[in-house]
Amino acid sequence: MQVHLAFLDEVGWHFVRCAHVTSVIAQMLEINPGLTPAQIRTILLSTAKRLPAEQQGYGMLHPGRVIVKSLQNLFAMKQHTSPYINKRKKAIEFYIQNPCASHISLAGSFNHWAHDSLLMEPSANGLWKIEIPMLPKGTYQYKFFVDDRTWLEDIDNPYREPDGLNGFNSILLVEN
Repeated sequence: MQVHLAFLDEVGWHFVRCAHVTSVIAQMLEINPGLTPAQIRTILLSTAKRLPAEQQGYGMLHPGRVIVKSLQNLFAMKQHTSPYINKRKKAIEFYIQNPCASHISLAGSFNHWAHDSLLMEPSANGLWKIEIPMLPKGTYQYKFFVDDRTWLEDIDNPYREPDGLNGFNSILLVEN
C-alpha cells in the first residue's frame, strides 16, 4: 500500500508531530506513572536534538533517549526547580541535569558572561548545582556552559529570550 503525504500542509504536519509527542509521553507514563508534567517536560527537552531558533519547535524528538531517561530516577536529589531564589539564605540556586558532562559553569549578564568563574558542583545522578549570592532587583539573562564547548539554556526555566545566535538565553527575574 502506498501512502501519499502530499496533502499534508503545515497544519497537518503539526498534528502528526503532536501525535508522536503524545505517544512518547504515554510510554513515559507507562514506565513511570509518578512523573509530573514538569519532569516530563524536562526529559523531553533534555533529550531533544536542538533546532535553530527560526525553525518551529524546540528540537527533534528522540524516543529512545526519552524512554531510557524515564527509566532512570534522575529527579530524586533535585530539591527545587532552577533557578531557585532562596530568600532565607539570600542566595540563588541553579541546577542542571547532565550525567555526561565533565564540567559545567554558569554565565550570564550578572557576571559579564564570564564562562570560567562560576563553576558548578556535580552530585549524584548527574545533577549539577551552584549557589550564588542574591543579586540586586532586576532581570538577568544566563546560560550554562558545558565542557568548554556547548551553551545550554536552563530547561527548568520557562522564561527565555532569543540570544541572537539561533538559541535562547534563560531569564532570571529577581524581585526583592
